[in-house]
Amino acid sequence: KRNDLVQKFQFVEAIEKEDGEVELFLDSLTRYLRKLVFEYMKMPRHALLGRFTLEDLVNLFEFLEKSRYLIDRNVNRKLVLENLMLLTEKG
Repeated sequence: KRNDLVQKFQFVEAIEKEDGEVELFLDSLTRYLRKLVFEYMKMPRHALLGRFTLEDLVNLFEFLEKSRYLIDRNVNRKLVLENLMLLTEKG
């Protein structure tokens, strides 16, 4: 609900330390974004439209997939996740 960058980075630090948590987070976020894109297409007056456009969601989904790719290639997980959190800093 709130765009608190400090909390987002603390969240990244917490999940990055635990095995399996990053993958669980990325899977959950992927499912949530798919659901939102579907809802946006069905409901033109979606509650989150003031914060994210459909194009924003598609771009976020694309960056999420790139993040997963980078993590799979052993790029620093914490850095990748922090960049993902920065992308959600809108509104």
